[in-house]
Amino acid sequence: MVEFHLPEKTLFGEGAVGNLGKEAGRFSRKCFVMSYGRTRGNRDWDRIQRILADAEISAVRFQDVEADPSIQTIDRAAELMKSEECGAIIAIGGGSVLDAAKAVALLQTNPGSARDYQMGNKQIANATAPVIAVPTTAGTGSEATKITVITNKEEHIKKSIVHPYLVPRVAIVDPALMISVPPAVTAATGTDALAHSLEAYVSTGSHAFTDAVAERGVELVAGNLEAACRNGTDMTARANMAFASYLGGLALNAGAGLGHLLAHPLGAIGKIPHGEALAVIMVQVMRANLGHAAGKYARLAPYLAGKDVSGLDETGRAEAAVDGVAGLLRRIGLTRTLKDYGVTEKDFPAMVESAHKSTFHIKTNPRPVDDALLLEVLGKS
Repeated sequence: MVEFHLPEKTLFGEGAVGNLGKEAGRFSRKCFVMSYGRTRGNRDWDRIQRILADAEISAVRFQDVEADPSIQTIDRAAELMKSEECGAIIAIGGGSVLDAAKAVALLQTNPGSARDYQMGNKQIANATAPVIAVPTTAGTGSEATKITVITNKEEHIKKSIVHPYLVPRVAIVDPALMISVPPAVTAATGTDALAHSLEAYVSTGSHAFTDAVAERGVELVAGNLEAACRNGTDMTARANMAFASYLGGLALNAGAGLGHLLAHPLGAIGKIPHGEALAVIMVQVMRANLGHAAGKYARLAPYLAGKDVSGLDETGRAEAAVDGVAGLLRRIGLTRTLKDYGVTEKDFPAMVESAHKSTFHIKTNPRPVDDALLLEVLGKS
């Protein structure tokens, strides 16, 4: 038996956000609207206000979500939502906003602090408040996942909470909202989408459903990320990347792997943005897994290699896929090493310790993970 969770409703396509008021009205006439800070969050706010007003939806706005949302921010937002008696959450932004909204929704129906569920392993007993997720970047796929990632500032840990109740009720994926995303952010978030599909495809928890969406996700990123970085108004590339991000989120039903196991400590301790952290280690992660996932990587070679691989054996095709990912990262400008971010070998023990506290529950990497493997990948990155 396999399990597969996804939003109960997805609206996808240019202009889809116009349906936000109708969807919100299914759940409540008063919604808690979460977005980024005041500068970034104003980009689409006027339009969103009009859409909600036309549907006679009252909105309480919380625009203080930071990158890598903290326990404190989530708890504060949860208290405000309760005091305002909002019946649903609308999350408009990148992965941090969507993740924060899912955690806030959890606290509307389950007692305590976000810390209790992240660090204390408190069980989620009740279905969360409804979440309508409206991504404005193509990367995390949080609009389709049962995962929320929270930052514990005191212990320098990024750690996820995972539960089927955390899947948004509605995902509204409108690639037109992503046109103004700058090239560097497009590259980093697109790398996150690629990592989700790559890691899920070779995961020990993969199955027919996740393989299908992961393979298509890899194909879409390989064929469109460079174009989206080069020309942000290319709606075909933007739509394909938005779809790839959503598919990557669905693929995570199979579980993530070594890349995400290390990326969270790199973010929490090294302060490297998530997509960039994945880019730094992605090629070395794939090389480390080659001996345990060559067949899967070989099947992705036609999308990733950028050349005819029909004459190569399985090992050759797998290696060509890894080389293809390295080439894609170079072409979109993600060439920095850990040293370029100020991370040195003296930081590695703290990162390994952080992994033990935050991500070592990930057991789906094809190659068994131990401290030696973490140090190997860090050293080669």
